[in-house]
Amino acid sequence: MRKKGVAWMLAVVLLLGSLGGCSGEGDSSAPDTSQGGTSGTEVSSGSAGEDLPENLAVLNTESDYPVVNTPITLTLMGARKGSQGEWEDLKFFKKWQELTGITLDMDAILSDNWDTQKNLAFASNTLPDIFYAGSFSTAEELDYGDDQQMLLDISGLIDTYCPNLISVLEANPAVRSSITTPSGAIYCLPYINDMERDLTTKYWINATWIEQLGMEAPTTADELYAVLEGFRDEDMNGNGDTTDEIPLSWSKGIENFYKTTSWFGATFDTTTMMGYEEDGTVFYGPFTDAFKKMVQWYANAWADGLLDSEIFEQDGNQLKAKGQGDELILGAFTSAGPYVTIPQEYNEDYIAITALKADNGKQEWFRSSGLKRGTFTITSGCKYPEAALRMVDWVYGKEGALYQMRGEAGVDFVYQDEEEKTCVVQWPEGYDNFETYRAKEITPNSGSSTPGIGGGTLPQVVNPLNDWINLQVEPQLKPYWKLAFPDVYLSPDNTERAASILADLKNYLEIAVGEFITGKRDVEADWDSMIAELEGMGANEYVDIYQEAYTNWSSNA
Repeated sequence: MRKKGVAWMLAVVLLLGSLGGCSGEGDSSAPDTSQGGTSGTEVSSGSAGEDLPENLAVLNTESDYPVVNTPITLTLMGARKGSQGEWEDLKFFKKWQELTGITLDMDAILSDNWDTQKNLAFASNTLPDIFYAGSFSTAEELDYGDDQQMLLDISGLIDTYCPNLISVLEANPAVRSSITTPSGAIYCLPYINDMERDLTTKYWINATWIEQLGMEAPTTADELYAVLEGFRDEDMNGNGDTTDEIPLSWSKGIENFYKTTSWFGATFDTTTMMGYEEDGTVFYGPFTDAFKKMVQWYANAWADGLLDSEIFEQDGNQLKAKGQGDELILGAFTSAGPYVTIPQEYNEDYIAITALKADNGKQEWFRSSGLKRGTFTITSGCKYPEAALRMVDWVYGKEGALYQMRGEAGVDFVYQDEEEKTCVVQWPEGYDNFETYRAKEITPNSGSSTPGIGGGTLPQVVNPLNDWINLQVEPQLKPYWKLAFPDVYLSPDNTERAASILADLKNYLEIAVGEFITGKRDVEADWDSMIAELEGMGANEYVDIYQEAYTNWSSNA
């Protein structure tokens, strides 16, 4: 096993008088980690000897793995999906323990009971050393961390004990800010997905039909409107019927309308409905001129027969039934990839609609952070936090992330090129597909948000259908990406208040926007009254809450 000079990593955390450990309530013998990893006096690994406290003395300082030179056991509590095999039997956990030399005493709680059991553990102060795939909310982090100090602040330890994670954070500065609380603490480590095709919604349009019309791929909303009119008026599928084509469709979800506000000059997160300007000012998406223009555009499209009449009601299966019928009838739609909705043989007929240039000159397309917070947490009673961090750091490197994602090379997947950039997955008899096999025998990463990285940094599974998606995202969307809204922290009180306000705003807005688009309300005549209703429901207070949170986030960036 290669050496990386782990000895110096240990030396830099030593203090002559007091050394980093982790102390739980009622355990006065446990060492103190309040200053772990931030400063110290260099001491050679050979000279420290028995002077080291136990939490540091157990660490292997000669090589990366095993993590410890003396076997230790950590208790782990996590949320297990019912589709997953027993955690003790999964290949990932077996490999993780074998590699690191750390035994995990696991309490895997079925996810349906997770919140109840997690809260009970805190209420009774019977905490594990580690919460894994725990889905901690930001409010829980602040409550159990900042307020009750039942979670360990690892901000002073990760720079020393998590070199793989630090490399990831250095490449993605916004991530560190997004896992750092307003107090400057870090309680939870994330899962980071950098698979670019997963970071944004794609709207697909039939490029073959556009060519048949003698037109070009649209670059503005007006150009898109003209293309859709052509789809409506002409016999695009050549079956002799000029009325069966559906210019634009998708499955129900008002957010598919909201997301296209970017085409009209404003980008915001359609979950929180919040966006931000470069000067640090946050805004509520429906209050923008771009949002009004978006609604008016769709109202016109509805009146002109460019939208699927069932666009507000149909589910994904109903949309797929239309897409995979006897005749190709869908001109444009949204889905993960074209082949999800239409027959595979037409996959490359559809291109991603690019970030359309708005009247205000903006050309943006929203993307998510790819971040899942709250996946790995060390409690304040953990005796070996340094070892726990070195253990979890494995999944933030390529080797560990790949094992967690796909299992064992040569067994569960086979590389397809010498550079190990592509692979083919394989599974034994008795399983219908790799995903089922993965969940039952390989990894909790199937269905659970686990710590680590995934996506574009790993070898890609050979799939020409997905390759087409990648080829579209790269030139059509990626150059125009804007983070819709960063992952910010709200205080526990503000979390509850913001959730209450947002629920009212979203319920009212969904009805109002639907009525505007379908002509039951007039955009010009009734827009101001809608804005007044939103303000009366607390929209301005909601903006203030997120302004404070964004300002705190920016200060940590």
